[in-house]
Order: sequence, then C-alpha cells, then structure tokens
Amino acid sequence: HSGNAGDVIATDGVRIYLSVGISQPISQVAVTGGEIENLSKLPTTAYLNDVSPDGTKFLYQSFASGNTDSAPLYSLQIIGGAPRYLTIASGAVWSSDGKSIFYDLPNGDIFQMNADGSNSRKLLSAGSTIQSFAISPDGKTLRYFKKGFLWEATAQGANPHQLLQDWRPSMH
Repeated sequence: HSGNAGDVIATDGVRIYLSVGISQPISQVAVTGGEIENLSKLPTTAYLNDVSPDGTKFLYQSFASGNTDSAPLYSLQIIGGAPRYLTIASGAVWSSDGKSIFYDLPNGDIFQMNADGSNSRKLLSAGSTIQSFAISPDGKTLRYFKKGFLWEATAQGANPHQLLQDWRPSMH
C-alpha cells in the first residue's frame, strides 16, 4: 500500500469512491471508515466520473484503447445490470436530479443528454479545452475551468463569463 488512497471521485452517501488515475483500479470505502477495497464491478480500464444522485448508477468511461482525450461513456447499475453505452466524451457528470447527464468534448463543447443517452444537445462552446466542470446542486449553474480560469454559465449554456477576472494567486 503506497499510502495514497487516491482522489475522491464520488459518493453515494454510503460509500466513497476513490481513483488514483485512468486504467487504475477504482476503490471504495465506507463513509464511516474501514478498509479500502478495489471495486470489481467496473472494468480495469474504467475511470469513474460520477455516481447518480440516488446512488444507484455509475457514470464511467472506458479507456480500453489507451489514455486519450476522450473515451466511450457508460452508465451502469451499481447492483446488477449491464453497461449502457451513452456517447464519446472527455468528462461527464450527472444532473442534480439524475434525469440527465452533462458531458464535454476535447474542443470545449459542453452537451446535455437524457440519462439514457438520448436527446443530446449542445449547450455551449467554451472555445478551448475544458479542464473540469460541475453543475450546481440546484441545477441552475454550470461552472468550468478553461485555461486555468473559472467560468460560469447557466445550466442551459447562456451567459458564459469568467469569474474572478482580476484574481491572481498570492506569491508567498
């Protein structure tokens, strides 16, 4: 054991899911603590993006063809069921109500689709690669990092603007 349990990826309220990187085993630990165990439900080439708000489904990407800037995105029932292919994406998160999924592409476009992969629609073009993004708990705001700066738009993709434009890190 290296002492690095990995980054917290998601929680379903009962377990915390951890990852040390793409194509590395995803692990889990009870929120109350205990032993960290590898999660055998997902392929070894999987990267866990999120857990549905109701805690019943994983949202993951398969990097079976290598570490690329985008990969096939799947949803999977945590208990039983087969993976459901959704699309190709760079990253993805569940909406706060679990009825849809937000995902991005390497060119900086952000989309929203139904949880079953249908009805995909582009919300906005960020103009360059997005490092990460998230949807607010109330489902009204989309925030994303582009070129090291924090940006915000409505969840429908309207009014994209940089936050904290004059902020610079302190140098001490």
